[in-house]
Amino acid sequence: MKSAIPLLALVFASAAVRLVAAEVNLTTGDLSGTSSFNAAGNWSNAAPPSAGNDYVVAVQWLRTPADANNHIFAGASLRLDTGGGIIYKGTAATNTYTIADLVLNGGTIRSGSAHTQTMALAGNLTVVGTGSTLLADQANFTIDSVLAGNGDLQLTAGTGSSVHSITLNAGNNYTGNATVTSANASSKVVLGPAGSWK
Repeated sequence: MKSAIPLLALVFASAAVRLVAAEVNLTTGDLSGTSSFNAAGNWSNAAPPSAGNDYVVAVQWLRTPADANNHIFAGASLRLDTGGGIIYKGTAATNTYTIADLVLNGGTIRSGSAHTQTMALAGNLTVVGTGSTLLADQANFTIDSVLAGNGDLQLTAGTGSSVHSITLNAGNNYTGNATVTSANASSKVVLGPAGSWK
């Protein structure tokens, strides 16, 4: 009986170590027509995203799948650092990407599909640090993610004469400094029916 307690403690300690999420990095940007969003792609552990890991992107770009489906990011979290970003490459009129814990840490979320399409982002979006950007330069954004954090955020709608919008369609606890830029008079950053802004 004297050895039972130390042995039990060792078992619990081993279990605790296994529960710690590993950090996985995107080693290089996805090539055209490829995506690491739901595949092994260019992740440093050579495996598709999974719930036990935190994922970091500091390169351009993590591409979304070039299809008409909605997708859920399987990782525990996804952080976009300075110099890194995710670019929309879906083919539906609206593609929804659900990311439970998306962190903008100086990175960029960019719409890179057709002018008539919309990237909808769901889940939770936290902004930290400086230099983070939502760039709707090729398609529209609908942000259904709950927005939080206290970092700086640049929201840019449109480019040149191209008209695009960013619709904020969720409640938020964001307390950072946001800068809104429209490339032309018809491009807007607006609140949707369910949106709020502090």
